This record gives sequence, C-alpha cells and structure tokens, in this order.
Amino acid sequence: MKWDGATIESLIYNRDFSQAKCDDMFKRLYALMRVAKPPVQWHKNRLGKQTKTWVGEFRFWIWEGENWRVFVNNTKGTCLEVKLDISKEKVLVAFEDYMTKVGHGK
Repeated sequence: MKWDGATIESLIYNRDFSQAKCDDMFKRLYALMRVAKPPVQWHKNRLGKQTKTWVGEFRFWIWEGENWRVFVNNTKGTCLEVKLDISKEKVLVAFEDYMTKVGHGK
C-alpha cells in the first residue's frame, strides 16, 4: 500500500487548527516523548510487535494505525505521521487514536 503522509506537526500547521488546539496537541505529544524511554521498548510494550522495520542509515521500528504511523529509533527518536489525504477532523481522530493506544489519551 502506498503511503503519503506528513508529520503531525506539519499537518497541524497546514490545516488551520486554532493556536490553542496546536499548543495542546504539541504539549501532549512532547510530554509523551519525554516519558517514552527507551523509545523502541516503550512502544513495543504498548503497541506490541511492530508492523514493519525500515533500515537506512538507522533502523526504525514502525507501527501503523488506520490513518497514522509512528517511526521509532532509540537514538533518533520518534516521528508520528498522519495520512495526507484525510480531513482536518480525521487528523484529530488519528492523533487521538495513537495517543490512546499508547496510554496517553484524553
């Protein structure tokens, strides 16, 4: 399956979310990343076996949801992507789905 995605940060800014909503999402996401140590094992404990692995200069473990995927590496960190072709409302749903699955939902 072809995946056209963008980082959640990029989509938040390009979909005209209110500044308060942007601030809330970033605050929650970055708070999660501070506690997700070590990132790969932390995600494995919450999401199970990864969907796939990507190996380039660094190895990334990848987990996928319906409209999101997260790339995780213990050195490079974590990157949450959301599909490009979904509505503003589905961006929020994808974000909340990921946050809930890792135990940091509202």
